[in-house]
Amino acid sequence: GLNTLGGALVLTTRTGRTHEGTEADFSVGSAGRKRLDFGHGRKWGEGWHGYVAGTVFSEQGWRDDSPGHFANLYAKLGRRQGSDDWSLGLLHGKSRLAGNGLANESLFVLDPHAIYTSPDITHSRDTLVTAQASRSISDASRVSVLAWHRRGGRDATSVDISEAFGDWLASCQDTPDAPRCSDPNDPGFVGPAAVLNRSSSRQH
Repeated sequence: GLNTLGGALVLTTRTGRTHEGTEADFSVGSAGRKRLDFGHGRKWGEGWHGYVAGTVFSEQGWRDDSPGHFANLYAKLGRRQGSDDWSLGLLHGKSRLAGNGLANESLFVLDPHAIYTSPDITHSRDTLVTAQASRSISDASRVSVLAWHRRGGRDATSVDISEAFGDWLASCQDTPDAPRCSDPNDPGFVGPAAVLNRSSSRQH
């Protein structure tokens, strides 16, 4: 509603009971793009059912040094007995994306495919385990219990122009022919320099 500060989104995932059989889709595109999606559901005797699905994606990217790869896998096992229903689910995904940073306007005008700095790589991974149980207490009512555990992480590597190099460039704009700006042997000459940044985060 209006002025809502928080909320919950409930999604019902596929099961072998509702989506029995196999399906798959494969597509290709420009910049070396390839994608495979698949799913398989099955029912067994005594109310057992299972479902597995996944996605594999890869591309080289339309910009320089900007490949992307990700994959995820989902599996679910459950059983329905009369008014009782339970299931266990597992979702795992990981990705490697490069060339995430924006390019400034002047660089984009010169070369739309250029990236500002390299390397610029982010690795992400996430795992989610769920357990759910429910019981019908009437034709219109059902009681459900859900437990979950999630664990994820991200590691990133990027490069920035060093502060010393930036200050040196600014100071040489008006005197580009000065020895400290044009002669690599001059003590005041800085030249191209960069800073390698690494960051890591974990979520539980």
